[in-house]
Amino acid sequence: MLLPVVIDNNQRQGEVFAPIHWSASNASSANITALYTDANDKISGQPELKHAAIKLQKVSYQHYGQLFIKQDLKVELLGEYFDYFVTSPVEKGQLVFFATDQQPATIKRHLQLQLPLYDEWINAADPDLNSTCAMRQGEMSLIMFISSKNIEVDPSWINSLLNSEDVTSEQLHGLLNKQPDEQFKQGKLICSCFKVGENTIIDAIKTGCDSVDSLGRKLQCGTNCGSCKSELSQLVKQHKPKKLVIEQHQLIALEDVS
Repeated sequence: MLLPVVIDNNQRQGEVFAPIHWSASNASSANITALYTDANDKISGQPELKHAAIKLQKVSYQHYGQLFIKQDLKVELLGEYFDYFVTSPVEKGQLVFFATDQQPATIKRHLQLQLPLYDEWINAADPDLNSTCAMRQGEMSLIMFISSKNIEVDPSWINSLLNSEDVTSEQLHGLLNKQPDEQFKQGKLICSCFKVGENTIIDAIKTGCDSVDSLGRKLQCGTNCGSCKSELSQLVKQHKPKKLVIEQHQLIALEDVS
């Protein structure tokens, strides 16, 4: 068995927990039933499931990464590329978390051979990060990050790029450096007149803009066609900092006893 570890102080000492419903269909080595013995109840025949004695051993690899792809890759194929992997469905395809001792260039070459319809490949590498993306008929169809340590990537950012019909040069540059572009950072577009995104508006509300009018003065949103004002009003209600109200009975007297 090969599984990632999460330290949790709520777990009973001397025990570990792992989901039992993983299988060979979405991971390289996550079939928990392989740990069970053949012990069973002599009367009912019920097997002794859900607990087993184990030994833990730390495993390290040269490279860790994430692969986003607009199609499902077979488990057998992933096993040729990666020593460890687990797959997860995403909006536009498949996300693969992986670890391997193979070099990034070797992995890229394997993928190119298996995906001949991906007609444009772009790569950037530095000592800390190797980034690869691939196009298919002009659409972003594959994105891969590889590093010597675990990588954290916002899947919603990747989905936004895979959903985009035209990835800009700014977005591509940010992608290869694992840096979301400004358009994504702004969040969902709220004011189309002045191109103001949801995250920008929420930040303004949290820093003092407590009305639609004050948002308009600071960001211009809602000051042209006005169609976004109702949505702006809802955002103000949701994110406006709550004022602390102290009732008289909640007050206490402090006395200097020095």
